[in-house]
Parts: sequence; structure tokens; C-alpha cells
Amino acid sequence: MIALLATSVITLFATSTAAEEWEYGSGLKSELTFLHEFVNYEFDPDREHDWERGLMSASGLRFSYGSTSKHRLFQRHDILLNTGLGGGWRFMTHVRRYGTDHRSDDESSADLGFQKAVVSNISLCVYSDLYHAKDQIDGSIGVLATSVDRENYAQVLFVWDDLIWDARNCDGGDSDRLPLGLSWLARYTLGRWEAFTSGKLSAGFKRRYDDTHLSPDLRYQERRINDASVKLIRRTGDSSRWEAVISHYRFRDGRRYGDPGRNYDYRNEVTHGILRCLLPWRETYRVRLEAHGVGQVRRSDGFRRFRYERSEVMPAVFVTRSFGRNGVELGYFGAVYGWDYDDWDDAQDFSRDDYIDKMKIGWSYAFNKRSWVQMSLSHVVSLSNFGGGNMQYVVMF
Repeated sequence: MIALLATSVITLFATSTAAEEWEYGSGLKSELTFLHEFVNYEFDPDREHDWERGLMSASGLRFSYGSTSKHRLFQRHDILLNTGLGGGWRFMTHVRRYGTDHRSDDESSADLGFQKAVVSNISLCVYSDLYHAKDQIDGSIGVLATSVDRENYAQVLFVWDDLIWDARNCDGGDSDRLPLGLSWLARYTLGRWEAFTSGKLSAGFKRRYDDTHLSPDLRYQERRINDASVKLIRRTGDSSRWEAVISHYRFRDGRRYGDPGRNYDYRNEVTHGILRCLLPWRETYRVRLEAHGVGQVRRSDGFRRFRYERSEVMPAVFVTRSFGRNGVELGYFGAVYGWDYDDWDDAQDFSRDDYIDKMKIGWSYAFNKRSWVQMSLSHVVSLSNFGGGNMQYVVMF
């Protein structure tokens, strides 16, 4: 009887500890998640526009880092190399890192490969994303069509993630469904209109682990990540324009273990919309007005059973004053948010509707037309609290 009681206590403690340490259980009460990552720390819209225009014609790098909490750092960086090799050949490398709190995975990739022109401005593309662990090597092949200056383009790729996982994984796993998918990247301009879209749709993988010696705990895993974004721009002047953006992110991770008490099926979906207006004023000023709308649903079955819904509306205004190569930016932005968390244990339920706002001051310096740096500090007004720092650097070459 004593042994049974002790076993029960240990099991309960282990389950509780596992729940507390569960990788998908954080951020449910973070007020600033979307305000940080979608408004405060994203790249300046003019720099983002230049980057999108040069994705198939230029080389460059960009970085944005910002504090999101005592232990977490927002990070987004890209390194892009476009090199003509002659004879219709081009070498291309795109290294990406996107570390956020609203996503359930951090994006990290380093695609490198070749493009070969076959007809006029149409090329065949072959890329690979090489990892130190061979079972994580990705491959893609597809076609690219561009304008003469390569600033309008459309690329579609067939993608095979974890290309040789079945042959090279160390856990004795076998695939029931291969992670095959399509990715795309396109930009097109027509008069004062411009459209840009990017994304990846994947079937995700299903894997079973029958060898209990090589995989003593995990028996089965299903994982799928999809991401898509569309932007529409209407230019109203040389430096003024309207932008409308919609993006959607979907993540799923389901696992079964030898101990059924650890099984779970977790999902996270985030939809984000932006309406933005950029206006020059008195030659040396730029006014940026924008409104963001965000909807998120996170849910899980298994040892952690819950449903979490979150919605936010985030208005923002930024004014930039240029002094030659220097610039000063002031910004005010806030979030009207609502949370609703429904747990299988009713005692854990919570909901909240509130408002939080921030102020930002930033200094920027343009080394030339293609190289720019900004450093900024922000302040949480409603909490009378320091809101974090941010550094952005963009250079095209």
C-alpha cells in the first residue's frame, strides 16, 4: 500500500513537472507578445519594401533584435547572396532566422543552390538546406520567371524537408507520410499597384518509432507547419503609399509515448492583418499610420487539454524627422486585447480584456541609399515600465 501510494505521488509529481516544463505552455498571459513582434521590432516598411524588390536581383543582409522579456530576445535576420556566374547560371544563398514568441517554432534555414536560365527570363532552380545532422537536410526544385531587371519575379518550388530522414535518423524511425510541399515567392508591379506574396504549404510528416531500444519513449509523431502572406500596395506619390497585408501561420505537433499519460496533440494558428499609410510631410518628415488586427487560437488534447483564444487590435502612429543622413523617429502604439483560456480543469480557466500601450524613440543613420541602421528604446506607458530596446541594420550591395 505504501509502495503504491509512493508510486502515485511520484507519477503525479512527474506529470505536474512535465506540464510546467511543456514547451507549448508559455506566453498565455504575455500582454506585449504581438505589440513587440508585429509593431515595435519589425523592419521599417521602406526597408522591407527595398528588400522585397531586391530578393532576386541584389545581395544584402538585415538584422532586427529586440527584448521581449527577461529571458527572451526577438530576432529576425536574413543574409542574401545573388551572384551571376555567366552562361545563364546564378548562385543564390538565403539564410533566415526568425525567433518569436507567437510562433511555436523558430524558423532557421540556409538555402543555397543554383539557377539556370533555360528560356529567356525563365530559370530552373535547385536549392538545398544543409544541416550538420544529415536527417534534417532539405531539398527543393522548381522554376523562376523574372522581368529583365529581376525586380518582378515568380518562383514556385517543390520542397522535400528532411530529405533522407528515413535512412539517416538515429531513433529507428520510419515515415508514414513524407513532408512534401510547395513554397512560393512572387512580386509584380503594374502602374501604381504592387503585389507581393510568399509562403509554404506542406503536408508535414507522420513518423512511427517501433524500435524501443533506439527510441525508448517516443512512439509516434505528427508535425505540420504552414505559412502564407500576401501584400498589396497602392502608390499615391513618389514617397507615399497605402499597404494592406494579410498573413496566416498554422502549426501542429502531435506525439504519442510509451506512457500514454504524456500524449498530446497541440495546434497553434495566428492570423495577422495590417492596413498602413505612409505620407511625406514638409519634405523632411514622414508620417506612418497603421492598424493591426490579430487573431490566435491555441488548443491541445492529451495530458494538457485546453483551448486559448486571443484577439488584438493594435493602432500605431510614427513620425520620422530627417536631418541629412540622420533621422529621429517617435512612435506611439497600443493593443486592445482579449484572452479566453478554457482548461479541462475549470480551476485553471481565465479571461481578460484590457489595453496596453508603448512609446518609442529611435535614432537612425543612413550610410548611403542602400545601408541603414536604427537603434531605439521603448517605454510601456500603462505600466510605467521600460519596454525594451531594438536594433535594426539593413545593407544591400
